[in-house]
Amino acid sequence: MPALSGYLVIAGPLSRAPAPFRLWFWNGTDSAAQAVSVPHRSDLERAEGVAAALIGGILSVLLVSDDGNREEGRNAGHLLLAISQLRIGSSA
Repeated sequence: MPALSGYLVIAGPLSRAPAPFRLWFWNGTDSAAQAVSVPHRSDLERAEGVAAALIGGILSVLLVSDDGNREEGRNAGHLLLAISQLRIGSSA
């Protein structure tokens, strides 16, 4: 993600059971990845994708998840955050 001069990486369990995910920032060098604090992440289970998005002139991060359930009529989720909401290097 050019605005951050690095990469955002999602990590979490592979199971279908609801479980927390972690978002990490890596600057593309040999240094260790840093945890990223994600506000409102409790609204999202099983995050599986992250992308940069420019919406209304605001550089944002879009997280998408596979937490939908067809039998229950629940759609998969997403979370749109301004880059300024991410806290790199803090406890997530």
